[in-house]
Amino acid sequence: MSGLLIALAGVPAAARAARESGAKDPGFVVIDEVAGQAIASCTVPMFLYPAPGREALAWLASFFFFRLFDVWKPGWIRRSQAYPGGWGIVIDDVLAGLLAAGATAATAWIASTGRLW
Repeated sequence: MSGLLIALAGVPAAARAARESGAKDPGFVVIDEVAGQAIASCTVPMFLYPAPGREALAWLASFFFFRLFDVWKPGWIRRSQAYPGGWGIVIDDVLAGLLAAGATAATAWIASTGRLW
């Protein structure tokens, strides 16, 4: 939930930064990355872990999966960057975060139970 709130707050801020800098997606705008990572990691606390090392694995997986999907940008995530203004800056990271949250939940489930299926 906090990731979505960060994203919503980031849309107008990103739009203003893009407008004032003259860049479509200014590199100094990181609110979209913060929102995406918050979304990606939101599933980690949903599980009980038998050891701190397993919980750490889930947190690291959330970071890895978010970076993977943020850099890779599978088709529909890449296309989302075409939205106007701040929406185009933020939405791709939100979508990458949602995809990463699913992958993180699967990893967290495996880490918390110790079995694959």
